[in-house]
Amino acid sequence: IHEILRVLATDGVFFFTTHSDMDSEGLLIKERVKYLTRAVCVRGNVQEGKKMYATWHHPEYVQKTLLAGFFVLEHILPGCFEFVHTQDIWIAKKASARQ
Repeated sequence: IHEILRVLATDGVFFFTTHSDMDSEGLLIKERVKYLTRAVCVRGNVQEGKKMYATWHHPEYVQKTLLAGFFVLEHILPGCFEFVHTQDIWIAKKASARQ
């Protein structure tokens, strides 16, 4: 996110998705505790390139911490679009210096 903030023009807009509430039911107990304490849950102790590597971001964490320096234009919950079933959609704009 720091690199996006660095390279994105002032008032530039970007789109990204995160795993969050809809996709958190399958977390292991330790992972679920991390997720529910409003932190980032990383499943990373897997072989590089395997599909098991994933992160979950609580929406409050994304809004208050990850997107500091950005203005959230949209936070769209899973299921609103046929092609995105389990991930939150975020559309954010780099804040201008005067905001």
